[in-house]
Amino acid sequence: MSRNINVLLIEDNPGDARLVREALKEASDPGYRVEWVRRLSLGLDRLADGGIDVLLLDLGLPDSQGLATLAAVHASAPHMPVVVLSGAVDEQFAVEVVQASAQDYLVKTYANRHVLTRSLRYAIERKRGEEAMRAARVLTMGELAASIAHEVNQPLAAVVTNAEAALRWLAGVTPNLLEAHAALVRISQDGNRASQVIRRIRAFLKKGDGQAAPLDINEAIQDAVSIARGELVKSRVALRLDLASQLPPVVGDRIQLQQVVLNLVMNGSEAMSSTAEGSRELVVTSRNVAGPEGRPAVVVAVRDSGAGIKPEDMNRMFDAFFTTKATGMGMGLSMSRSIVENHGGNLWATPNQDLGLTMQFTLPAERANPS
Repeated sequence: MSRNINVLLIEDNPGDARLVREALKEASDPGYRVEWVRRLSLGLDRLADGGIDVLLLDLGLPDSQGLATLAAVHASAPHMPVVVLSGAVDEQFAVEVVQASAQDYLVKTYANRHVLTRSLRYAIERKRGEEAMRAARVLTMGELAASIAHEVNQPLAAVVTNAEAALRWLAGVTPNLLEAHAALVRISQDGNRASQVIRRIRAFLKKGDGQAAPLDINEAIQDAVSIARGELVKSRVALRLDLASQLPPVVGDRIQLQQVVLNLVMNGSEAMSSTAEGSRELVVTSRNVAGPEGRPAVVVAVRDSGAGIKPEDMNRMFDAFFTTKATGMGMGLSMSRSIVENHGGNLWATPNQDLGLTMQFTLPAERANPS
């Protein structure tokens, strides 16, 4: 049986509070334990004490009104799932409330037991998904920063070396203008290399706007791999792409899916850190498959030749905070699975017959429009 969900109800109307508490009292598996306060200030104090899973919030309180109430809650407890209770049937205001940070908006008149419990569970899961996406972006930006630093540092170091050489050629009793000119040409070339890296990074980030849209998964893979290429070269990892042609488009958030690919590629590279040089090969593939009910789907696989993972750790590797790395946070695979599942797919790992591990994820293809 599931543990109880702890609900904080901030509502100044005793009648409305009684109806909510009675409705949730009837629910079971999970059950709901409701705490009630009448003022925002008291609610914020209670949230600060911890132990609350979800908040039911009236926006018309004695000490706060309207969206300012929601803003105060978000500032005080930004990770708290919030369901707004309102007496007004106002679709436009409901949209504004959700855009402002709430997970759901309920009209009190229609808030029966079924509606309340569904909304509270939905709010908790949606907030977890939002936090997962945020954490995934933070992790990926860390990997991205490392790759940028590596790729930009190389041409910048060459610029400094050539600039020092040009100064030496010009400082002689008889300046060697030919050698100085050659050094300046190399400086210009290396400066352009650094500029190309920055342009590629900007293009990578601009391709996704946080919205689901039809996309070519092979293009997303190639963009993600281009970001990781510098780190792969540094780690002496040979990369091979085997991408199927004429794949159907998938519907998704390009940046989030690139984050998944980038994370799997970097994980595969790190898994081969103890493998002898010359044997470190990372293979990224894509192909058509049949999904649930025969619906077309795409599968992406990242195969490494590392040490693999212990059998007892296979079922734990996607758990948040589980890691076999000395410096790992244990969030990358958990966040990647959340992203893939939010796109209607699955992510799993399979030990290779020889060396290493293959990470695979599926994505449903875009549904064809009926003719």
